[in-house]
Formats: sequence, structure tokens, C-alpha cells
Amino acid sequence: MILFSIRSNSFLSIADCVMYRGDNNVLLQQASNWLLTIWANPNREELRKQMPLNTLSFLSSMKDFNRDKFKAQTIDDLMNPEVLLKSYKWLICYLLKITAEKFNSAQQSGKDAFTAKNDSQVYAARTLSIAFMEHYSLESFWTGMCQNSQLPQEIRQVLVKLLLLYGLWSLEKHLAVLYQGGYAQGPTPANIIRDTILELCGAIKPECLALVDAIAPPDFVLNSALGHSDGQIYKNLQQAMMQTPNGFERDSYWKDIVGKIKSKL
Repeated sequence: MILFSIRSNSFLSIADCVMYRGDNNVLLQQASNWLLTIWANPNREELRKQMPLNTLSFLSSMKDFNRDKFKAQTIDDLMNPEVLLKSYKWLICYLLKITAEKFNSAQQSGKDAFTAKNDSQVYAARTLSIAFMEHYSLESFWTGMCQNSQLPQEIRQVLVKLLLLYGLWSLEKHLAVLYQGGYAQGPTPANIIRDTILELCGAIKPECLALVDAIAPPDFVLNSALGHSDGQIYKNLQQAMMQTPNGFERDSYWKDIVGKIKSKL
């Protein structure tokens, strides 16, 4: 899962990093705290322009996000990454709004800042950080492809499919929030998002082997009988056992073990 580390500067900026297992709740909380600080700042539009990594691009649609609606009606409409990114921008703005309101309401009820943050973390701030991370990853990927004029068209088409598949699969998890905020209405948004995911799974299927080969380590690096590229598992297992020194001999300590085991018969 991709998460975020916080770097101190005149204002906090967020750079992507990789965590290899589980949720890092501390980093998620730090990311949401930073976003809420930006939300409360009256100069947030200026801050957006100052971010070198363009992490605050979603703020450009903040003024009109309450009036935005999910407009895609067909699978073809959702095959445009810009439609996906627009939905994510709305999602982040809405989550910022309700997280700030929940935190402020808790403080006004007499709770201290620590308790107020904890109470607004589970269903608001944590989701905000995850949605922000997903949007930043998708937008960086899409921007990188747009700016790479040397990328062959056939490779670009496959990468766009991967972008849409990951993006819509991630967005589908936020359907409850999209309906809660009024961005999605009726059965159409949920239906076409899920139908498009299935459509993309079928479209990417012919490219699966090439994609795996593109990122897979060579056999000599992986050094695995089970994960060998030729797929001959049992032959490779047998060969590995045959080539292992002393693979068919007793271990040197077998007498020590046998001497301590007594039959109950």
C-alpha cells in the first residue's frame, strides 16, 4: 500500500513512499492532519500553487464541488481517466468538509483535541488520507503518460487500462461516500462503475502474461523452483532435490534424535 511521509518546510508537503505490509495509522493520521490544516488556511489556493509535487491539485475544483454530480452514463464514459480523476477530486473535497465538521463539532461539545481527532479518524480522516493517496497516485501516473511523448501507443493503451482498472476498483470502495454526499444518485453510478471494472478485467486479460514478464525478476534472481518461468513445478522440485548436497542422506544428528525417542508399544 502506498502511504505518505511528512516533510517539514515552510508548509508541510507530502511525498509518496512505500510501506510493505498493513496500515500505518500514524502516517494516515499525519496526512489527514496536514490536509485539514490546508483546508482551514484562507490562503489554500496559494498553497496549491506552491506545492512542487502538485499534491494539492484537487483544490482547484473546491469552489464548485458541491454542485458537481456523477455524469457518466455508459461504460465508454468511464473509459476516460479525466472522469475518474474528477470523481476523486470531489471525493477528497467532500471528505475534507465532513472531517473538519466532525472534528469541530467534537471540540465544541467539550472534547479535547486528542479525543476529537480520535473520534473523527475512523470513518472520516482515515478515509480522507486513503482517498488522497489514491488520487495522487492516479494523477501522477496519468500526468506522466501524457507528458511522455516517446511512449509507444500500444504500451500507452495497456497502461491506461491498468490505470482505469485500479482507479475504478479503488473508487468503488468509496461508493457509500459518493452517495452520502449526493455526488452519485440512483443505481446508474454503482452499476456502470462495477460493469466497467468487469469490462476492464476482460480487456486486460490478453496482456496479463506480458505485464507479469515486464515486472517479474529473472529466474536466477528469484531462485525458486515453484516460481520458475517455465511453469514446470514438479520437474523443477525434483531437480532441486536431486541437486541439493546430501539431499537423500540422513542428517548428521539423526542418532541423537532416535536415541531419545522410545516406542510406547
